[in-house]
Amino acid sequence: MQKGLVSSFILNKKHHFSAAEPSRIYSLIDEKREIAKQIIAQIPLVALPQQLPSIEVFTGKEGVKTIAEDELKAKEIFVIWG
Repeated sequence: MQKGLVSSFILNKKHHFSAAEPSRIYSLIDEKREIAKQIIAQIPLVALPQQLPSIEVFTGKEGVKTIAEDELKAKEIFVIWG
């Protein structure tokens, strides 16, 4: 109710609830995105040190899924299957 997604009313001594249009969720997301943009614009940019290589271990089906997603994003990735 605080976010405007649900309203309520009393009819015949009973509380009734009514959902807002589903598109209201998109409006809330857009509002949050604009707030995030404003915050990010205020963050000063600084030179970050060069990132050192890292090693991660993934197991199971979720691990395979994570590796596949990382491969799509990474510039360079090495995988050892055991």
